[in-house]
Amino acid sequence: MNDSMTQAPPKPSKRLQGLLINVPHLDRPGGVREIYKILDLEKHGIGQYFFIHPKPERETAKWQVGIRLVKRYLKFYKRVGEMEMVLINPSLGWKSFLRDAMFAYITQLRGKKLVVFWHGWLEEYERKIKNSWLLRACFSKTFANADGLIVLGSIFKDKLTQLIPSGEIPTLHFLNIADDTFLKNFDLEKELDRREQKEKFTMLFLARMVKEKGVYIAIDAFRQAALEMPDKELELIIAGDGNELGKVKKYVSDNKIPNVIFPGFVRGTVKHETLAKADLFLFPTYYPEGLPLSVLEAMLYGMPVITRPVGGLPDILHNEEHGYIIDSKEPADFVGAIKNLVRDRELYRSICRNNHEFATNNVINAKATQSLSNFLETI
Repeated sequence: MNDSMTQAPPKPSKRLQGLLINVPHLDRPGGVREIYKILDLEKHGIGQYFFIHPKPERETAKWQVGIRLVKRYLKFYKRVGEMEMVLINPSLGWKSFLRDAMFAYITQLRGKKLVVFWHGWLEEYERKIKNSWLLRACFSKTFANADGLIVLGSIFKDKLTQLIPSGEIPTLHFLNIADDTFLKNFDLEKELDRREQKEKFTMLFLARMVKEKGVYIAIDAFRQAALEMPDKELELIIAGDGNELGKVKKYVSDNKIPNVIFPGFVRGTVKHETLAKADLFLFPTYYPEGLPLSVLEAMLYGMPVITRPVGGLPDILHNEEHGYIIDSKEPADFVGAIKNLVRDRELYRSICRNNHEFATNNVINAKATQSLSNFLETI
């Protein structure tokens, strides 16, 4: 393992100590929660978290949710007065836009610096904003007045330029984070030797169980690849939970697809063991992603990635250098990439090295914290 993986996070300045970070509760599911749970900024003295949602067990009626949100706004108004800068974490979508616009408005009303970290991006909602004078006005009075922007891909910077044509806002292209907690003694070359001695070639799909994450495409591509390579023993791990999980299990059962494993939601040591077991990350998503953590984690563990050109993925992945990016949603179009990586061991090892090196140099905990801290210091 590269020595940079053991670097201590930077010592926070008074400016960073005066940062208020709007996040979902860290016990709730979701990518934003996962980013800040890995960063663990409070532990390092960087800012304070303000939870915009309660703990997940507190499910209530819609009118109660509305009252609770008003109370959060009032509490936020008070907290902001004690801070120097606020970092909010919206996605451009139906649920987040108006809620987080109010947090942005309160921040500016209190005369504090505002940084907006854009995560997901729903193009349908982008069109809605462009076609609605009311939503455009809301965007212009809140997010467009930010003092700093953080994006997960160049595509999002381009889109924001269209929505904020009046001036240049300092922008960080953040490469996200991959948790290296369990990899302090990781030796990629030994790991590659171990993989070559395995009888099974294991593919991993790791995500929340939503159809748009590409889980059915992954299953069908795996099944077809197994049929076309009868001399190879292939295995597919589908890790994660969500509303679609029951249907996914039924699909596998009804179609009698062998060698598919469902470990459920994985975290901590179990997640590490799941990633360490896999040889290839198969993630044909067409969800409005930012830059999925699971892809970066797979790269850190030295796995090739087969995915689609969604969000910030085309900025960091290139065909036969880091895996394959495939435009199609047809399972058959993913089979060739799978077969190449199973059959061509020289190509496989080269991609594994490239991915591990990229992740080690750019997205491990210390690197991500340093990148974020350096940018916030300039605002």
